[in-house]
Amino acid sequence: MRFVEWLMDILVASISRRSLTISVVLLLIYAVLALVVGSSWLATVDTEVLQASQRLAGIQLDYLLTALTPLATAEFSVGWLALGTWLLWRSGFGSRSLSILWIGCTLPLEVLSKFVVFQPPVGGDMVRLLYDFPLLWFRTSYTFPSGHAARTAFFCLLISWAIWRFGRRNAGLVIIQLLVAALALLMWFSRFYFGHHWPTDVLGGILLGTAFAVPAITALERPPAARR
Repeated sequence: MRFVEWLMDILVASISRRSLTISVVLLLIYAVLALVVGSSWLATVDTEVLQASQRLAGIQLDYLLTALTPLATAEFSVGWLALGTWLLWRSGFGSRSLSILWIGCTLPLEVLSKFVVFQPPVGGDMVRLLYDFPLLWFRTSYTFPSGHAARTAFFCLLISWAIWRFGRRNAGLVIIQLLVAALALLMWFSRFYFGHHWPTDVLGGILLGTAFAVPAITALERPPAARR
């Protein structure tokens, strides 16, 4: 019962006029993008952007992006959730630490979209694979959106918020924020550079992850007096 009370507290704390508006707008844009992608209107753009990214190919870039790939997998994400919850709890956020569970809402939308939005996988001739990580995955009909991109958007936004919330306002904070942004950009880029996803898959994932990062951050931003 206590856990249910915590979840209700998080739900109430996560919803404000601003957060609801932002999330709804992002999900509407996601829905429109899904319709456009499913109609194959952006297929040519996807192909051209993917091929242009692969012209940058180099062994150093391959190694860098391959090393980043596991960080946003489902397995690692469970670990990030546990670590994030623990750190927030220790920082005095109490039950609101569980607000990062909003990321779970991306999963059903991701899976549903991958079965109904017509977006065939990238052709084998455009797939670059330095190392195939034997991680958890399951086969879906199509590839829209990128789960890696969604999880990266969610976690990087929360990390960026935490750095701003707890860090000192100085040059070091700016540098760390830029590093987080660079990490996100490299992870998103890697998805279509390697041919795991089309660029529109990545854009869909970013929209999905951001839409649910907004209520999580809103709950954490509530005044300390409102926390249990």
